Amino acid sequence: MPILQTERWIADRRKRSTETWIYGTARPKLFVRSNSAPHFSHLAVARRRMLLLPAASTAKVLNVTLARFSAPLRSIAPGLRRVSAIGRLRRALRYLSDASYREMLYLQRYRPEAVFQLSTWTREDRYPHLFADIAARLGDRADLNVLSFGCSTGAEVRALRKALPQAHITGVDISERALRTARRRIRDPRVRFVQGSVPGAAGDVEYDLILCLAVLQRGELSRLRPDDCSQFISFERFERAVLDLDRYLKPNGLLALYHSNFRLADTRLAANYVPILFAPPHREQRALYGPDNRLIPDAQDLSILFVKQAAAHADSSVG
Repeated sequence: MPILQTERWIADRRKRSTETWIYGTARPKLFVRSNSAPHFSHLAVARRRMLLLPAASTAKVLNVTLARFSAPLRSIAPGLRRVSAIGRLRRALRYLSDASYREMLYLQRYRPEAVFQLSTWTREDRYPHLFADIAARLGDRADLNVLSFGCSTGAEVRALRKALPQAHITGVDISERALRTARRRIRDPRVRFVQGSVPGAAGDVEYDLILCLAVLQRGELSRLRPDDCSQFISFERFERAVLDLDRYLKPNGLLALYHSNFRLADTRLAANYVPILFAPPHREQRALYGPDNRLIPDAQDLSILFVKQAAAHADSSVG
């Protein structure tokens, strides 16, 4: 028995050290056990195990490696961003390794009118400045209805729960795969997740706060910065989405709209909303486009939180 335990310990240590060398953290399920001797170097063990990786995991490793090596090259020579061969290779590797990306591509092909951002990546502490302000304004209220539009895997909802511990939160997202992850991670009777591409998918509910963060945009626009954005996303679609959000927001309610490729100030609702919070400046500027779908050079919109005017709500209801 002691000999068997020692062999298991050696195999476990070898496995963890190899995974840490490649990924920077242990991911036990990615590798298939090999018969390599414990005296091999990390590089030799990594090479042998790479041959046994599933196709999806291999594609993920190659995609991450390509991204790390190509990033400094792009900073030195911006023209490399437009090298189609590199872009096609990365997209192919991402297609093989990322099931959520495959789902979004499927939706983009068969429901193009419903898809904005193709990525479901998110992070809980992504907007600390915003959530701290929301907590200061609304944290003591118990009757809040909050909508997280484009909630993805629920990281934004978890941040909302910390900022607004007594609120009723609804998360809406078009990706059923992302919602399954969100439901598994968050089990709260005051939180619900609904699949849909419009705010009305959750029912005829008026909200005190609506968040739409990094949803009404496409990453390709900030990377490639084409003169015309209509082949990816148009201003007309952005404005329709904002009008939908406005329809479900209460008078004097708050709208968090950030990381978009268009500005709320250019829409028909501009007079109905007053910006009350601005994001700190950041080095990497998101590409901004006007109502004519043309690139606005050197533009940066830091407005992140808006309050809806009660008089404007009344006027729209009468109309």
